[in-house]
Amino acid sequence: MSTRQRRRAQSGAASAMLAVVTPVVLVLLTLLFQLVAWQQADHIAHLAARRGADAARLLGGTDSAGRQQATDTLAQLGPDLLTGAEVVVTKQGSTVSAEVSGEAISLIPWLHLPVHERAQGTVEQFVGPGAQP
Repeated sequence: MSTRQRRRAQSGAASAMLAVVTPVVLVLLTLLFQLVAWQQADHIAHLAARRGADAARLLGGTDSAGRQQATDTLAQLGPDLLTGAEVVVTKQGSTVSAEVSGEAISLIPWLHLPVHERAQGTVEQFVGPGAQP
């Protein structure tokens, strides 16, 4: 087979290969962006839970102050990245717990990735001089 005949036999092979490879690359890129969006939503939820727990555990802090701090954090950092966000802050005895849950923004319509983060801490207490903690 001559070089000219070989070229004719492979005519259009690059176009066919591009037609097959391009959609696969686009799907992989979309999945990568979805993973990054989910990870970012998880980080935002973690920070909101941490800030909510910290606000509630301060001396004189309340559940509602913790909830407000967590909600403000979500509004500032990722109102679109974490959808359907729910914040629950509970203060029981000397322990504070803040939970933030929701769903990461979906770039792929059928893919719904849940996000759930929890932060805990001990309530600050004032102990006078000579008193036992």
